[in-house]
Amino acid sequence: MTYNLTELIKPEAYEVRLTPVTIFGDGDSTIRVIKYSAPMNPHLREFHCSFEDSNICLFTQDAQDNFDWTRQNIILRDTKYTPNTGPTADRSGSKEGFYMYIEASSPRKEGDKARLISPIFSIPPKNPYG
Repeated sequence: MTYNLTELIKPEAYEVRLTPVTIFGDGDSTIRVIKYSAPMNPHLREFHCSFEDSNICLFTQDAQDNFDWTRQNIILRDTKYTPNTGPTADRSGSKEGFYMYIEASSPRKEGDKARLISPIFSIPPKNPYG
């Protein structure tokens, strides 16, 4: 039996209670812990992701840090406020492409932390024997 839980949007663990229901009534419940996994194209068996998508590959900002990462590209960058911040292009060399950066100048101070948390990726081995 398969059931898709479409409300799961964060790469976190969820506790699910399973209770069989028959014509004789409810059976004994069991609890399972499940984890969200990003949708994957079953034909490609690959997960393609980049910072071009506003969902930033399902990365999340850490709520326990002092400040956040910013998704940016050269074209949309406001040079009035951040003239020397970030690279001159994304990893492919494109000025239109997006990247993630942190503002390290004022009001940052020593010890501040900005954490971007990666989802858990389950990558199958290419070689079935290792």
